[in-house]
Formats: sequence, structure tokens, C-alpha cells
Amino acid sequence: STDATTLLRLKTSLEDPSAALNSWSSKTTSVLCQWNGVTCSPDGLVIRLDLRFKSLSGAIPFDVIGDLSHLQGLFLSGNNLTISPISSCKSLEALDISHNLLSGDVEQVINLCARNLKTLNASHNSFTGDLPASLPSKLRILNLSSNRFTNGDVMRDICSSTGSELEELIISNNRLTGPFLHTILLCRKLKVLDLSFNTISGEIPTDLCEKTSKLEHFAVWSNELHGPVPTTISKCSSLVTLILSFNNLQGPIPPEVSKLHSLEWLILSSNNLSGTIPSSLGQLKRLTVLAVSNNSLEGELPGELSGCEKLAWLDLNNNRLTGEIPPRIGRSKPAPLVDNTTREFRLVFDNNEAYKCPGNRGINSIFPLLGISIQEFQTKAPMVCNKRLYIYQDKLFPEIDSLVLVDLSGNLFTGAIPVEFGDMQSLYQISLARNRMSGRIPSSLGFLKRLSTVDLSSNLFTGVIPVSFSRLPLMDFNVSFNNLSGGIPQKGQLTTFPLSSFQGNSGLC
Repeated sequence: STDATTLLRLKTSLEDPSAALNSWSSKTTSVLCQWNGVTCSPDGLVIRLDLRFKSLSGAIPFDVIGDLSHLQGLFLSGNNLTISPISSCKSLEALDISHNLLSGDVEQVINLCARNLKTLNASHNSFTGDLPASLPSKLRILNLSSNRFTNGDVMRDICSSTGSELEELIISNNRLTGPFLHTILLCRKLKVLDLSFNTISGEIPTDLCEKTSKLEHFAVWSNELHGPVPTTISKCSSLVTLILSFNNLQGPIPPEVSKLHSLEWLILSSNNLSGTIPSSLGQLKRLTVLAVSNNSLEGELPGELSGCEKLAWLDLNNNRLTGEIPPRIGRSKPAPLVDNTTREFRLVFDNNEAYKCPGNRGINSIFPLLGISIQEFQTKAPMVCNKRLYIYQDKLFPEIDSLVLVDLSGNLFTGAIPVEFGDMQSLYQISLARNRMSGRIPSSLGFLKRLSTVDLSSNLFTGVIPVSFSRLPLMDFNVSFNNLSGGIPQKGQLTTFPLSSFQGNSGLC
């Protein structure tokens, strides 16, 4: 009865335009545990309150909620709530106030709930000013992404206590400036560190992995980092994802990366990297995504990549790679993809023609989004030449037996398309555009039932367009500016593409 009274007080203190709390009534207190969003213990006490995305508005009445003496979980994200002067919430272990209109000083919330707080998600709000100077010793997960924090230097005591339990720190999509946040190196138990979408400068600390050796997920893409990818990254032996794209990193891809035997994501696109692709990357048996597009890499594509048994996405476009393409790359036998990444991403692949965009370094790449929405991403990286945006959620791929995406465009590759590419039954997209490749287009590609995007433009291919391509569920097709001849097959999707998909082939009719 006490909990029922408290919940009715909570209802009257909030505005409920969608009538989400209609089941909360003084006439139904006997079935309190059936009220919308309420979960009870076996003896009928309220232990969980889930009011996410209910269109509720008003100030969060922590003084009322605090009377639910056995409450263990409180979920208020996705509403239009604000914070009023807060009373103590020292019994809470998890607090999710994300996706609201909260502003002011987040440290006020942390301090009032400091005693037992283990998880705090305050992402997608309007908190401003400095990041918190210190954290509760029991806090394990802190998500402050998509706010308006400007200063991270004050985090002097973030993990200073010897008993710090912090495992996940996500501060992506804020306005942080200045050098890398060295105070983070005190967080010895850190497993997830995401600083993406800020303007952090300087170099990646060489002692990062000596201090935070348990890192599993390290993402700092879309910042202003420079200098090399440190060879000491190999000391993060548990690393699953390494995402450093859209910075100003220079130098080679360190061969020491191949010592990261748990690595599944290696994304270094849109930097100033040079040198060759280390053949030792073929030792990464769990590598799923390899993206190093928009750099200045040279040399041949290592045939050793056939040793990457789980490789599904290969994006090497816009480099200076030479030689012939190896016949085998990545996955070559059926097996379910094991997805045990620390965090689940929303994966975006932007299939555009960035090389045609004036002043654009190229944004045709793979984007793993965590802590930022699609809308925010599009605002920060406007797709001025966008053709199509692919979005994947949850697990990345179903059971597959080959590469799903191959983008080798904008390089200096020569030779023919390997006939073995016709064995890649899971292939969804292939782009070999803007190279120096020659020979005939293998008809076996037309038997790949999932193949949706084919771009072979601006090469030296000869012969005919195989009739087998008329069977494909094509969404994009481009063979322009080659030396093709003969008739364009007048069947299937091939009849739906504009003249621009075929132009520049004087022998085609």
C-alpha cells in the first residue's frame, strides 16, 4: 500500500499526455504489480520502474521516487523530463536518464547518488561545462555521450581511488578539446573507452595499453589526433575493436597489431597513413571488419589475408595499392559469425561517390555508431554526394560463407578479376572502380544471388557484359569507361539503369 501511494504521487507530479500511466489508479492498488512499467519482487514490493519513451514531461521528483524503499532499477530515458533540486538517491545502483532535455551540472546527479551507483547513463541530453572531476568508487559504467561537455582536463580524480571499478567510459559526441585525456590512464580496469566525435588533439599515449591493459573497445574516431598508431597498442591483448578513423594519424600500420588475437574490428580509414598493409594481419583469425580507406597506403594486397577466416567487410578504397588482387581474401568456408563484441554497434555504410565531391577527402566508408544517433551523424558528416545509406543493427551478419563487402576502388590494381570471386556466395557489394584492371568480367559473378551493388567503372575491362548479370537483384550497377563491347543484356535489372552506367564503352550497343 505504501508503494502504491508513492506511485500515485509520482503520477500526479508528472504530465502524461499519452495516458501511459492510466493503469495507475487508486481503484486498482491490489494489482499494483500489473501497472504499466512496474515490476515487483515475489513479496509484492516495487523493485523496478521502467517508464522509457512514455512522452512524460515535468521535473523528475526524486524525493517521491526515493520513497520506493526497495527500488533497484529506474529507467526514465526517452521522455521530456527536467531536473529539479534533487533529494538523495543513495540506494540506487543503476540510473538511466538518457534521451531527455536535462541540462546543468551532471556532477550534481552523480554526487547525490554516489554511495552505491554502479551504472549511470546520462547520454543524449544537454549537460554542459566540465566533465565530472571525480567518480564514485563503485561506478562501473558511465555514459555521457551526446551532450555539450567542453572540458575533460578537470577529470583529475576520475579513477584516482585505488578501489575504482570503472569499466566503461563513453564520452562520444561532445565538444571536448585539447590533448588526450591522460587522467583516463588511471582507470586500470577500463574495458570500453569511446571518445569519438570530439576535437581531441595530440598523440595517442604510448603507455595507453600499459596503464589500461584490459581494454576491449577503443574508439576515438572523428577527432584531431596526429602522430603514429603506437606499436605498444599490442599490449592491449584483449582488444576486440580498434577504431581510429577520421583523424590525422601518420606513419605505417604497425605490424604489432597482428598480435591482437581477439581483434574483430580494425578501422583506420581517413587518416594520413602510409607504407604497406602488413601481411601479418593474416594471423588475425577473428578479424571481421578491415577498413583502411582514404589513406596513402602502397604496395600489394597481401595474399595472407586469406588467413582471416572471419573477414566479412574489406574496405581499402582510395589508396595507392598496386599489383594483382589475390584470388582468396577473407572467409572461404561456411561458419556462423561469432559476435562477442563488448558493445553492440549500429553499423552504417555510406555508399556514395565521395571522390566526385569538391574538397571532400572521401566519406565512402564503414561507420560504427555508438553513443550517437543517425541524425547526429548526418549533421556532423554531411553526405553531400550521398547515393545510399546502409544501416545494420544488432548482429552484423547472418551466417555467411564469404566476404559480404569488397571495396578496392580508387587504387592502382592491375590484372583480371579473380575467377575465385565467383565463389563468394555471400557477396553483397563489390567495387573495383578507378583502377587499371583488365580482362573479361567473369560470368560467375552473375550467379551470386545476394549481389546488389557492382561498380567496375574506369578500368580497362574488355569483352561483353555477361548475360548472367540480368539475374541479379541489382540496386547499383556501373561499368562505364572501360573497353566493353557487344549488346547490353535486355533482361532483368540491367534494363533499369541509366546511360551513365554504360557510357565510355564505344563497343557497347
